[in-house]
Amino acid sequence: MGTLPRRNDTIYKEIESFEDYELTQCVAYEMAVRNENVISLLNSLGVNKYENHDDYIYLLLNANDTESKELLKYGIDFVNHIQYLFETKSSLEMMLEDKIVFCPSNVVLQDILTEHELFTIAHHEMDADNELELDTDFYTYYNNFKKRLPKYRNHLETISSKDSLKIIENALKRKHTIPVETHFSRPKLELPLTPLIRIDINLELPEKELFAYIKAIKKRYSAYNDKNIPNTPLELLGVQLKKADNLVYKQEGKYHKAKETFSKQQKLADMFYIYDCLQHGDTQRKIQNAIYNYYADKGIETITMDGATLKKYKDIAIDYIDNMRYKELVTGVKL
Repeated sequence: MGTLPRRNDTIYKEIESFEDYELTQCVAYEMAVRNENVISLLNSLGVNKYENHDDYIYLLLNANDTESKELLKYGIDFVNHIQYLFETKSSLEMMLEDKIVFCPSNVVLQDILTEHELFTIAHHEMDADNELELDTDFYTYYNNFKKRLPKYRNHLETISSKDSLKIIENALKRKHTIPVETHFSRPKLELPLTPLIRIDINLELPEKELFAYIKAIKKRYSAYNDKNIPNTPLELLGVQLKKADNLVYKQEGKYHKAKETFSKQQKLADMFYIYDCLQHGDTQRKIQNAIYNYYADKGIETITMDGATLKKYKDIAIDYIDNMRYKELVTGVKL
């Protein structure tokens, strides 16, 4: 069965460190990779046999296409999963330091240029093309030009006319669109019915106003789809997890309910730890003591988690992992 999990293992500390904005996606991924069918498929693809970059390349080139497609039914994109597993430690750490990256060089030109501007640029380019046949039809040239127009602003070497470059420069000033790349701590699950909405946001506006705007869009979307999708994994995992929380801790002579002091991430880390230990055949008493000692070492006094609470955590994890209900976290669609 391998080495028994420990509550202070890196995997659980990483779960505790998930940012709020990435929590749902990362928790869903952690559930997916614990599903027995996913584990079986990854083992059959040889994922656990390799350790270095050359092995990673070998896996991608020799992966069984049928099994890779089968993984997608569980939301696992094989390429993304392998890339995450075999990233070198240094590059992975560097990626996680900058989870949100602004990419101004990736502005898509056709998104910011008007039809009139494209038309005018084509005129300038046609005039500057010395190799063009004299009887070339402009509209044919125009349609072909739009197809070969560089996609991004940092690939303008094919633009010949200074007048064309000036038009593009002015368009970039007029509409300063900045693409954003988000690198979550875990790969995103690729699931059908996942709603993705593009929103133009002016980050120069006050934070309170931006939050109100996103909240209004979220509310309108839920009403439009006749849904009331919970906002966080804990809400989606249900009131059950909150009801399961009967730990208390003492600090400065005061006792508080655990749900008031432990973060969502800590509770979820406890839940994954309990599930993993039981899967490895560890005893309930050892698990209870390990959780107690983990928080005690952090200066937090708790009462020992009782059997009913541990069972509740276990039942929630089994339901979402084994029955693939983790998909609901991402899509909002009940299975």
